[in-house]
Amino acid sequence: MQDLPKKSYTYSAYGINIRSEIRLPELNHSECGDDVNISFTQLSEAHLNRALNGAVTFERPRCVVRVSGKAICYFWKDIGTALVQNGNEILISTAPGIDHVDMAPFITGALLGNLLNQRGLMVLHGSAIALEGKAIAFLGEKGAGKSTLALHLQKKCGHSLLTDDLVPVTFEGNEVKTIPGFPRIRLWTDSVSSAGIDPTALPRINKFVDKRSYKCPDGFSSERLSLGRIYILTEDSEIEIERLEP
Repeated sequence: MQDLPKKSYTYSAYGINIRSEIRLPELNHSECGDDVNISFTQLSEAHLNRALNGAVTFERPRCVVRVSGKAICYFWKDIGTALVQNGNEILISTAPGIDHVDMAPFITGALLGNLLNQRGLMVLHGSAIALEGKAIAFLGEKGAGKSTLALHLQKKCGHSLLTDDLVPVTFEGNEVKTIPGFPRIRLWTDSVSSAGIDPTALPRINKFVDKRSYKCPDGFSSERLSLGRIYILTEDSEIEIERLEP
């Protein structure tokens, strides 16, 4: 009996068209997916060793990362393995009992970020909004408030979101341009509540983390903007702004 063809969905984000075997509802729909393919398969150790020839291994909390010249592999214990290669392909093998849809935030987060890096972009960890025709980016460690600040600036101040979590930039002549992502902000429940939103009204990003997905299609800018400012968020006993040298 011949296998039925796998279903695919097409999206756009960060200026690329994506074809995926699972729904990625946070992304915008596209008519084609010619740039990047995302599929689920069984990744054997032999396959990984061939793709990751000469790889360097890094230990991360709950994750092992292997990096070579054209590929990067993530292994999340009891969740799955993902291989990102050549700037155009993401292959995923899930652990037993893991639903494919729970991999969506991994795909649109770390995996897509590494793929963009393979395509020659500098990818910053942060969020960005549009302000007076410029991109304003907020960087910092996990929990520093990057997404929360973007939410308040978008919802309460009316500034359009450019991207959340990943801030890819490209160098065009003397300008640094920020490439927009998609109209979604991922937030912890207390951050959602701080903006006057009921967290239970927003979907969880997956079953592993109690983060919520806030969509703002009417407050999103799809225009590439020059990077006007970068703010590095840190924790201190006082509120102040310190100007950093370039």
